[in-house]
Amino acid sequence: MKSKFLKIDLKKINKKLNESQIINQFNKDGVIVIENLLSTKKCNLIINLLEKKYLKYNNFYYKDKKKISKLSSAYSAKELYNLYNKDVKFLQFIDNPTIIGLIKKLLQQGSYQNSGEIICQDFMARTPLGVASAQQMHNDSRIVGSIYPIMVNTIWALDPFTKENGATRFVLGSQKYLKFPKNGKKYENEIIIEAPAGSVMIFNSAIWHGGSAIKEKVVRRWSILIRYARWFYKTSFDHQKSTPNFIYNKMSKNQKDLMGFRFIAPKDEFSGNSTRQKKHTEPNSYNLPK
Repeated sequence: MKSKFLKIDLKKINKKLNESQIINQFNKDGVIVIENLLSTKKCNLIINLLEKKYLKYNNFYYKDKKKISKLSSAYSAKELYNLYNKDVKFLQFIDNPTIIGLIKKLLQQGSYQNSGEIICQDFMARTPLGVASAQQMHNDSRIVGSIYPIMVNTIWALDPFTKENGATRFVLGSQKYLKFPKNGKKYENEIIIEAPAGSVMIFNSAIWHGGSAIKEKVVRRWSILIRYARWFYKTSFDHQKSTPNFIYNKMSKNQKDLMGFRFIAPKDEFSGNSTRQKKHTEPNSYNLPK
């Protein structure tokens, strides 16, 4: 029996998405796919920008290879972290108008009056290189047993995701399991979700998932990976300390909220008494390596 999950093709629907139906299906399966958010032309423009920025900054990641290991050892891959500080063109992904409202509602479930605020917890891009075995199944939330999503991942497929180039595999409904996947085990109910370029996969970070085996040398399979969380979770990197002022000044209010600039803990009780401020805390002076 073929496993089913919710797939929405924006080219084929002519009415507003029924958010309640989408949320119910998401809560059941743990993942949905929305196709045709980006044109091929737009995908290629972003890929060219990623390649350019990767070449510029990659060598700075690993100056001392004896002391500093790669931040991700899952595959041999090109990786670019903290897209928010690399170019303002990347900011459009964190609050894409088609999906950000849905992501907020997914993460507001179970919060007071279903109105809890959210942040962008991690923001990077990756393309695998060469043949590789399947990635270990894992749970990005790092805990089990939560009734509601505490984190939501998005994968923006800038190139097609296929069974040959390591498309992500999932165990549908596993976000409800009260255990973690076993190391090295292949589960019979795993499915590989293929997606054309311009699609976005949205999934509960607690769902069991991992890259599938790469069967032939990959020329390119760029994706942008954004993880959202409830406002009180810490970010993967310190956005206040790693955002250049010229980038911050070009952010919209909504983007500043998502980057957590209203949720920075005060230094002490004399400078503030809340981790949810009305005003944004401006970033410290920061410059990327040259």
